[in-house]
Amino acid sequence: MEDVVGFALIVMLGLAIPEAFHRIRMTPIPLLVIAGILIGPYGLGIIERYPGIEFLGRLGLLFLVFIAGLEVHETTFKNKREPFTLVLLSGYVCFMGGFMLGMVYHLPIVTSLLLGAILMSSSVAEIISIVNATRTVKERFGTVIIPAIVVLDGASLIFLSILIKLREPFWEMLLFIVLAGVFLSVSFWAVPKIGRWFFQQTKKRAAEHEMRFIIAFLVVMVAISELIDLPSIVTAFMAGMLLGEVLPGEKSLAKIHAIGYGFLIPIFFIDLGLGMNVRLLIQNWSVLVFTITLILTLMTTKILGGLIYGTVQRMDVRDSLVTGVVLWPPLSATLAATTVGWEAGLLTQDVFVAIITMAVVIALVTPFAVRILSRKEPLKRNLAEHIVVLGCGRVGSRLVDVLIESNEDFVVIDRDLGTVDALRHRWVDAIYGDAADPHTLHEAQVERAKIVIVALPETTDTLIAVKNIRKLNKRCYIIARIHDAKEGEQLKGYVDHLIQPEKLSALDIVWRTLHLLGAESDKT
Repeated sequence: MEDVVGFALIVMLGLAIPEAFHRIRMTPIPLLVIAGILIGPYGLGIIERYPGIEFLGRLGLLFLVFIAGLEVHETTFKNKREPFTLVLLSGYVCFMGGFMLGMVYHLPIVTSLLLGAILMSSSVAEIISIVNATRTVKERFGTVIIPAIVVLDGASLIFLSILIKLREPFWEMLLFIVLAGVFLSVSFWAVPKIGRWFFQQTKKRAAEHEMRFIIAFLVVMVAISELIDLPSIVTAFMAGMLLGEVLPGEKSLAKIHAIGYGFLIPIFFIDLGLGMNVRLLIQNWSVLVFTITLILTLMTTKILGGLIYGTVQRMDVRDSLVTGVVLWPPLSATLAATTVGWEAGLLTQDVFVAIITMAVVIALVTPFAVRILSRKEPLKRNLAEHIVVLGCGRVGSRLVDVLIESNEDFVVIDRDLGTVDALRHRWVDAIYGDAADPHTLHEAQVERAKIVIVALPETTDTLIAVKNIRKLNKRCYIIARIHDAKEGEQLKGYVDHLIQPEKLSALDIVWRTLHLLGAESDKT
C-alpha cells in the first residue's frame, strides 16, 4: 500500500509541476528533481526509492533520449560549416575545462574525461524549447545552435560508451568495438528500410499500430545493445534519430511525447532526486566548493566557446554571449550520461551530487539570462498611420505585393522564419513571432496603426489577435479573413469588415454560371 501511495504522489507531482511551469514558459525539470529530493529519503523522508519507481525512471530515461533523437529529424542542417565550427570550438573548450577541473581535484583520469564529456554536452529538447520560446534567438541563431547541440550530445553519449569499456581487458574492448560497429552499421542500413516498409503497410490502419511498432522497436534495440554492453542511452538516441527519418506525420510524434513527457520522463527526474543525497553539500564543505567550481567552470567555458565562435564568425559581443549562454542547460544528455556514469562506477557519490546540483541551478538560471541578453530592439523607425498585416500566407503574401507597389508604410508579422527572411530581403519591415501576442503587436507599433489586416489561418488566433488589437488601438480599422459564418459571429464587435474568400469564390462561380446559362438561353 505504501508503494501505491508513493507512486500516486510521484504521478501527481509529475502532473502539477509541468503544468505550472508551462504557464510561465520555463522547463519544469529542475523543480521535478527538487521535488524528488524533498520527498525522498535524503529530504523529508515521505517515500523511499523502490524498484518499481526505479524501473519506470529507467524507461523515462530511455524515452527522454529517444525523443531527443527524434528531434534530430526536426533539425535542419542548412549551413553545415557554421554549426560544425561551433561544435569544434565550444566542444573543445568545454571538454578541456571539465578535464582540467578533474585533474585539479585529483580525480581519476577516466572520471576527468567523463567530466569533460558532461560539460561538453547539453540538452537537445531543453535548448530547442528555449530557442523556440525566444524568437529573437531562433531568428538569429536557430539554424546554428540546434544542429550543434545535436552533434555535441551525440558525441558525448558515444564517448561515454567508450569510457565505460576502458577499464576492461583489451580483447573485451576490441570485441565490443567490433560488435558495436556491426550493430550500428546494420541499424543505420536496416532501420529506415524496415520502418518505411511497416508504416507503408499500416498507413490505412489505426494509429495504435504505429505506436506498438515504435515501442517494440525501441525495446528490441535496447535489448540488443544490452547484450553487447553498448549503453542503452546511446542506442535509444540512435533509434530515435533513425526512426525520425520515416515517422509518418505529427500525430505519432505527439503520442510519443505524450507517453514520454506526460508520464515516464517526469518520473525519471523525480526518481533522480530521490536518489540524490544533498546532505553531502551541507555535511562536506569540499563537495559544496567543488559544486560551485563546477557551475562556474561550465558557465565560463560555454561563454568562452561562444565568444571564440563569435570572433571567428565576426559577430558582435552580445550575439557571441547569447550563443554561449543558450548552450548552458546541462539537462537531458548530461543527466543521462551522469546517471549511466554513476551506475558504471565512473563517478563517486560526491561528484554525482555536484553534477546534478549544477544541472538544476543552471537550468533555472538560463531562461532568464537568455531573455535578458536577447532583448530585441524595436523597429528602427517610428511608424504612425501605417498598415499592419498579420499572417503572410496565400492571402497575406498577395496583399504584401500590392502594398509594396502602393508605397504605403506597413509591417508584416508572421511565425514562419523563412517567410520573414524573404520579406526582409525585399526591404519589408517584417517581424518574426506570434501575431496574437500583445508584445509582438506592440513591436509592430499597432497602437498607432490606421489599418490592421488579419489573415491568420486559425480561428482561435484570429479572435485572440483582434481582442488584443482593440485593447491597444480602439480607433484602427480592422479587416479580418474568416472561413465560415460561425467565425464571423465570434468576431462581431471587434472587426470592422469581414472577408470570407470561400464565399466570394462561390458567388463568383454562381454569377459566371448564371451568366453562361443566360447566354445559352439567348442563343436558343
